[in-house]
Amino acid sequence: MAKKSRRPVPTQSFRQASGAEPVPVPPTVTISGLAASIASIAPNQATTVQQIRHWTREGMLPPIEHLHSGAGKHREYDRASAPYEAAVLHLFKDLGLPISGSRILPDALEQVRREVAKRNAGKGKKNPHLIIAGGPPTGMTAVRIYGQGEKVRDAVVTIDVDLEKLFAQIESVR
Repeated sequence: MAKKSRRPVPTQSFRQASGAEPVPVPPTVTISGLAASIASIAPNQATTVQQIRHWTREGMLPPIEHLHSGAGKHREYDRASAPYEAAVLHLFKDLGLPISGSRILPDALEQVRREVAKRNAGKGKKNPHLIIAGGPPTGMTAVRIYGQGEKVRDAVVTIDVDLEKLFAQIESVR
């Protein structure tokens, strides 16, 4: 007797059959997911995971859930802003700038968080730049997000991070 070939019987997926809506993306991301989200600028995932753990211990990249992870508990970060904050931290690390104990970076990361929230609401600045500026005569350092056409005044030292370009690299992975 000849063997009959078996063709798969066409079936509908569960979603198609049940009419269920697509599953929403959770609002949090774990360390490994966060490392994957900045892979375009930090390709060594194992190193990036360790770096994120370090930044978390230093208080630079706080998780929103499970601060003290353990067996069965993973730190969870805000999916909306944490990849951008991690990208800024990675950029500073690659430039050789100190992160641990920095008095300026927490302010810079807060500015990034605010700008990301505004962008997600459709109200962000056009071509945003994170500017860290300071020097004599005041000796003060200021951190601010500047938009297209805005100028930094009276600063002797300026660090300019083009957030538009940095965000585009991160969004290419998302």
